[in-house]
Amino acid sequence: MSQPQNPRSQLMTMLLLFVTLYMGWQVFSPKKSTDSRTSEQILAEIRTANDERRDVDATTLYSAYTQKLGEERGSKKLSQEEFDKLEQAANVLVAQTKFRAAMAFASDPGKNALVHKKLNDGHMMLYMRFERLHDTALWNKEQVDVTTDGADGKPVKTKVTTDELYNKFVSELSHRNKSELVWGLFPGYYLIDFLVKLTGANAGFSYWFAALLLAAVVRIAILPWTRKQFRFGKQMMQIQPMVNELKEKYKDKKGHVPQDKQAQLSAETMALYKEYGLNPFAGCGSALVQLPFFYAVFQCMQLYKFEFVKGSFLWIHPGATEALGLKLAPNLGQNDHLLIIVYGISMIVSQLLTPVSDPTQVRTQRIMGIVMSVMVTFFMFGYGLPSAFTLYWVFANVLATAQALYVYKVVAMPPLQKVQTVKGGVPAKTGFMDKFMTLMEEQSRAAAKGGAGGPKPESNGKSDIHADPNYFGKTGSPRKRKKP
Repeated sequence: MSQPQNPRSQLMTMLLLFVTLYMGWQVFSPKKSTDSRTSEQILAEIRTANDERRDVDATTLYSAYTQKLGEERGSKKLSQEEFDKLEQAANVLVAQTKFRAAMAFASDPGKNALVHKKLNDGHMMLYMRFERLHDTALWNKEQVDVTTDGADGKPVKTKVTTDELYNKFVSELSHRNKSELVWGLFPGYYLIDFLVKLTGANAGFSYWFAALLLAAVVRIAILPWTRKQFRFGKQMMQIQPMVNELKEKYKDKKGHVPQDKQAQLSAETMALYKEYGLNPFAGCGSALVQLPFFYAVFQCMQLYKFEFVKGSFLWIHPGATEALGLKLAPNLGQNDHLLIIVYGISMIVSQLLTPVSDPTQVRTQRIMGIVMSVMVTFFMFGYGLPSAFTLYWVFANVLATAQALYVYKVVAMPPLQKVQTVKGGVPAKTGFMDKFMTLMEEQSRAAAKGGAGGPKPESNGKSDIHADPNYFGKTGSPRKRKKP
């Protein structure tokens, strides 16, 4: 195991993260187009793609079209009002193309996943503008020329407003979401619906309370893994003073571990973990096991998202904007900026309250936690998640923080016990991870003696994996071969 980073190294990691994000922004930020086509020519191609149900081509053309419009607006050829009108018309045209492409496969059960994806993509194109435009004439009155499918399946020219097309997506997805299975195992829609109906499907209570119940159910479901994770965290806190003693042993006058001593420090650190039967990688496994649960929850709420428009929570209700003079969501199906801020605060509070295993790293880890919380919150503003999703994560943060505080502050932890000592003690474990720990320790010692990957003198250039035939378990005696 490599030596734990000192505060300066962790700050450098943070700076590297910001530099990477900035470079990514530079790479993906809009640049001047080299496309020789005019915006009118590209729009004509989008209309042709709409006629022919080529939704993938329409999406690609839409990116080129909006870039051209942006250039024309920048050169004052278009006013902001003209730009908004043209861009929204193209947005509707591409979304309509996706709807037609999806419905072309609607009767084929084997294409359900493809149909659902196309419908969700088209809905998201409109939904990302819903918050900004849904109360404007551009959304409710401005009609766009599109091609749709008639009752006989033949293309028909018609006009549609953004609101009309948006409602078509909502109606179709609402119907299909009821039969969609999460992980192909259970109907996520009906799981949330069951929690809502437990309290009578009351608009002012049942929908947000269902999010709370779901957060509680998930915390209970992952309890075996979180207990292991918290237990591991407390054990790491117990052994940290001994790890710090090793660091002090190798520090120079400036308080840093010299480069030539780091391999030896890593070897002794691994040996210390092994002596107490701890695996420094154990916490990662428990955290990874929880990811499928969180993804399943996201899928369940995604399938129920259109029903959340019936629910409200505190300031999230119709009329709140007028009463408070703030732009707030009218229901739990729409994005609410104030709730996102509350979510960010809950993340920061969780970071500040959860104990840190290494007291010398408290300040650095707190700063890193706060920075990550702010970044996640910032990205949530642009994603447009329904308030019910955000509310679930607020509840999940509160419950997880309460559980962590209970384990770290209240639950007593027995002192660490050596499992591998010269004078006896608890018998050493022989599982795969224990073998892995031994290998890591031996490699660290080899690196300290002769460089990384160098041969060990006592093994004649061979690792103990080859020197000991029983290293990964007994293999039995070799069979004697018959003489020919």
